[in-house]
Amino acid sequence: HDLGKALTPPEKWPSHHGHEKYGEAPAREIGLRLRMPSVYIEAGVTGAAEHMRARAYPEMRPGPKVDMLTRLEAKGLTSRVFRLEAADSAGRHLDNPVLPGEIQRMAKRDLRDILKVRLPQDKKDLGEKSGEALRQLRCEALAALER
Repeated sequence: HDLGKALTPPEKWPSHHGHEKYGEAPAREIGLRLRMPSVYIEAGVTGAAEHMRARAYPEMRPGPKVDMLTRLEAKGLTSRVFRLEAADSAGRHLDNPVLPGEIQRMAKRDLRDILKVRLPQDKKDLGEKSGEALRQLRCEALAALER
């Protein structure tokens, strides 16, 4: 998941901001070179791309949370990405008030809650507008839970 750190431009050192984006291509290349099943390649690419967002999950607003959970769940990788975040965070940032695994529990709870949201009949079968309406309802549901 941190493959992108090796590709961080030297002028950004010692920081590695953006390493998650730099890591996507190498994760894919390694998977292809090793002839891994595509599901594992996609998991590696997604883990590289999403692990820093997973760490920032508690500070996110409802919209980005819904988008992230929807994106990860569509790939069947929600729990895996948040387990990766927990493992990556364990033992580091000991002054962090969020315990390892807590973000995973938050995301699991939020995913459960947004998947309960149902689109009203009058919003169904409207193409893209139905998707936008469902996203909005899910954002509202998360916002209500955070109050």
